[in-house]
Amino acid sequence: MGGAQIRELLHEYINKADDRFINLMYAMVQADMKEDDYELSAIHKKY
Repeated sequence: MGGAQIRELLHEYINKADDRFINLMYAMVQADMKEDDYELSAIHKKY
């Protein structure tokens, strides 16, 4: 399964997920990110 397909499936799941799952996913992303590894868009920096 390619990255684009995984991304699409995750978006579908997130749209239906409860807050607990969304918070879990957000925490995983935050734990994985390093400031110098990513450039966040302005909309993502708001959160």
